[in-house]
Formats: sequence, C-alpha cells, structure tokens
Amino acid sequence: MAKDTTTARRTVTYVDGAWHDGNPKVLGPRSHAVWLGSAVFDGARAIQGRAPDLDRHCARVVNSARLMGLEPMLTGTEIEDLARDGIGRFTGDAELYICPMFYPEDGFIVPDPASTHFILTVHESPLPEPSGISACLSSFRRPARDMAPTEAKAACLYPNVARCLREAQAKGFETAVVLDPNGNVAEFAYANLFMVKDGVVATPAPNGTFLN
Repeated sequence: MAKDTTTARRTVTYVDGAWHDGNPKVLGPRSHAVWLGSAVFDGARAIQGRAPDLDRHCARVVNSARLMGLEPMLTGTEIEDLARDGIGRFTGDAELYICPMFYPEDGFIVPDPASTHFILTVHESPLPEPSGISACLSSFRRPARDMAPTEAKAACLYPNVARCLREAQAKGFETAVVLDPNGNVAEFAYANLFMVKDGVVATPAPNGTFLN
C-alpha cells in the first residue's frame, strides 16, 4: 500500500462560501477543533465523475456533527450539491476523494454549537492497484460506545487508528485487523472488512463501536 501523499496532489477547498485551490489555513491554535479534537468528517469517492454513495456520506457527516454537539448549517443534500460542483472542477477521468468536515471554533471542553464551521475538500486520490494487502491482528481495539464517540466519524478517534497502523507497519504488514471491545472482528485499521465465502458476503455485525 503506497504512502499517502495527498497534500502534494491537486486539491480544491470550499470554505466561507467560496472555492480555493490547495489547502488554505483556516484553523488557529485556539480553535476548539485543534485544541480539543472536536472535528468530524466523512470521505466519499468519485471515479470518472461517478460517486454512487456520495449522498450517504454527506448525510452521515451531518449526523456525526450532531452527535458531537455541533450545529451543522447545511443539509446532506446541500453538501452533496457542493461536492458535485467540486468534482466538476477536475477532469472527467479523475479519481477523487471528497471530504466534508464540520468543526467548532469556540468552547471550553464542550464545543460551542454556534461556532460551527463547514469545510469541503476534493482532492486527487488514485485508487491503489488491486494486488492485495498484508494484515496482522492489532493488539489495540476499537473503543466501546460508552468510552468514545464511536458512532460519529470523529477526528479524535483517529489517533487510535494510527497506533494500530503504526504497530502493523513496524511488524512488516500494511494494515491491521482490529477487534471490538468484546474480541469480535470490527474492521481493518482504517477500512471496512468483509468476507466472501461460498458466494455469500459477510460483514461484522454493527454494534456501535465502528461505523456501520
């Protein structure tokens, strides 16, 4: 699996009602999202202009924001319309990653809902070759729903993802299989995990510790 170099690829960013090229600086050291880890985001794919599940990702980021106590000012449909505008700013054969995000600027510990901001990025992200990956079992687990905001796609959950991945890579693997608090298979470190056996697709049963 190739190292992520998305910051070097072409990016367009929607912030404060306008599109910008690149990665504009929008957060400061006192921003709640930086200081206290309260941002939420989602990630959809567009391949050659097609984004079949974009509506679900846009709806989910709104739900994640509400779960984190934020006050989203856009609906999923409105975010989807903006995302399709962003997709149209690339060539028709582009392979893209679409990332809508909500974050609060103010608050102490508890974010101030009225300070919620919205950002949308669309950047080039070529799909890896379908040559397979190597994985090991992580010694770290997904947190339980009463320990962390696991039902939101929250940025604060990703340091745990990172240590699962770092551990696997130190052992010579490309990713890790991560268990839930009860010892059941939940997912790969940063991707869904499913199996096909005798023509039947099986996925881990959603239990609130990982995104459904």
